[in-house]
Amino acid sequence: MGSLQGQNVVVVGGSRGVGRSIVEAALGEGAYVLAVARGAEA
Repeated sequence: MGSLQGQNVVVVGGSRGVGRSIVEAALGEGAYVLAVARGAEA
């Protein structure tokens, strides 16, 4: 993944599995991340 420094990223299904991995990778690259999940507890 290229540098995402300062970029906004929205991940649907970001609480587990592949979505969670995408969230972690985007955060590691400096992005602002909004992760959306189906349940509040996730």
